[in-house]
Order: sequence, then C-alpha cells, then structure tokens
Amino acid sequence: MDKKKRPIIAAAALVILISGYFIWDRLFTGDLQTVEASGTIEATTVELTVKVPGTIQNITAKAGDKVKQGDLVAEISRRDLIAQKDRDALNVAIAQNKLDDLLSGARSQQIKEAQANVNIKKVAYDKTQKDLERAEALFQAGSISQSELENYQNNNTVALNQWEAAQASLSLLLAGSSDDQIKAAQNQVKMMEAVLKSTEAVLDDLKIISPLTGTIQSKNYENGEYVTAGASLATVVDLEKVWINVYIPTDDLPYVTVGEKAAFTVSGLDKVFEGTIAEIATRGEFTPKTIQTKKERANIVYKVKIEANNSDGALKPGMPADVVMKKNSILNKEDDNK
Repeated sequence: MDKKKRPIIAAAALVILISGYFIWDRLFTGDLQTVEASGTIEATTVELTVKVPGTIQNITAKAGDKVKQGDLVAEISRRDLIAQKDRDALNVAIAQNKLDDLLSGARSQQIKEAQANVNIKKVAYDKTQKDLERAEALFQAGSISQSELENYQNNNTVALNQWEAAQASLSLLLAGSSDDQIKAAQNQVKMMEAVLKSTEAVLDDLKIISPLTGTIQSKNYENGEYVTAGASLATVVDLEKVWINVYIPTDDLPYVTVGEKAAFTVSGLDKVFEGTIAEIATRGEFTPKTIQTKKERANIVYKVKIEANNSDGALKPGMPADVVMKKNSILNKEDDNK
C-alpha cells in the first residue's frame, strides 16, 4: 500500500468509528447532527511542596510509581527541630511540676525549714536588741559616739526586718498557695504546651504525604539534596478520571446537555473514547487564544467540561483531543411537540 495513503485511511477510519458511535441517533431523529470542539486532556495534579527547609531523606518514589492517599513519599531531616521538641517537652514537665506543688500545698519539710528560719532570725534580732540597749546606756555615759550608736540601731533594724520577712514566708506556707499563684502556674503550663504543639506541627511538616491516590508524574530531587520551603519535591496526578474543557459558540449551546454522552479521539491513539458532559458554563466568555473553534465568527463561547473514565491509563494530560457531541436535544423536543 502507498505510504502516502495510510494517514488518509486512518483518518477515515476514525470518522467511521465516531459516526458509528452516534448511529443510534438516526433511529430516533432520522437526522444526525453534532457539535464538534477541540481541547486537551486534563487531570487532577498536585505538587508535593516542601513546607520546611532541610535535607531530603527516605525518598523512594520514582516517576510512574503508584501512590495512595496518605502514603509517605519522603521526609526532610532537621535534627535541630527534634532537639527543640525535647527542650519544649522538658519545659512542659517543669511547669507542670510547679503547678502540682502549688495545688498539693506546702510540704511538711518546707514548713519545718521555714519555722527554723523564723527561730534563727528571732535569736539574731534579740541579740541586736540587747546590743542596742547596752549601746544606748554607753552613749548616755559618753562612752561611745553618735555614729557608733547609729550602727547598733541599723543592725537592730535589719535584724527586725529579716525576722518579720521569715514570719511572712512561714505564714504563706501555712496558708497555702493563693488563687493568683495557681492561675499563673496554670497559664505557664498552657503556654509551654502551646510551644510544644507548635514544634510538633513543624515536625509533622517534615513528612511529605501524598494528598491523593495517583501516579508520580515527576520527581525533582534526590536523597541528600537540600531543599528550601516552597520547592516542589514531586508531582502526583490522578489518571483514573480525566476531563476535557472545550468551548462552544452560543448557537450550539442549546444542543448540549449535562449528563449526555460525548465521543472523542486523541492524537496517536486509533480509538474512540466515551465521555460524559459534566458541566456547562452559565456565563459566556471571549474565545481563549489557545482554543481554535470552527465557527470563527462567534466571539462569545461557553466552556463545557467532559469527564471520562481512564482506568487503563491510556489518556495522558496534555494530549490534544477532538470531541463530538450529539446535537439532538432540540430536534427530539420538536418531534415530541408535533
């Protein structure tokens, strides 16, 4: 066979296949009319973005591998953050112990120590009091100077203040912790716990998790490489369900309906695929520059989304597709009204 004739024969075969897909339409209307448009295959694609800078470790996925939602794809190494978590956990424990002490009240040993301190300060005060009384008598006799008397007075005042402070501390222990002290300790525990949770959240971000079930489309880094926040580690695409966005002119809009079937072909595959009209835009827009319509006179077009099952993975994002939709909605309605 002449090689020049092969492309023509292949194209004719596709036309026959598409025509056969809609042949049942003739049985009901007696007239086959279609709406044709072009677009590209699209699929849900997610970039696995790094949230915390660090060194990549434990990345085993490669392009073409299947992943499930929730699968661990890689981890980022940050030893400093692990150490920070340990410090934060220790601070929580310290704050909690302090709160527990306040809630349980003073221990008997603490009270004994405070009482002993009061006794010591009382003995010291009594001594300075006697020293002051002797100094005053000596001053009256002219045996010591005014400045020497003032030194005895100052020593007595200091000893009295220390004795009173020791008594106040003992009184606090005997009375127990105040509500303000307990509340302050509780707030400290909450603050330390919040700091710990914040660090744990950052550590969770070191794990790169796939948010959907799909296929690794590309991997951009390897183990041991340093990555910054915002870098795309890999791309995951869901090939199970794909769609095509096509644009049709206003004149054809009444002939397409959500839920109706559509047929399409893609370059390089000698097969007619089946899809379903899933969405029709309610608002028109100017023809996108990347879309070529056969009706060049139509300036306003409407986007139509056609979904298709792709369980065999034959359809890939970016493939150009030619779509044919049945144009029978109005024809059938007119026949019903006759």
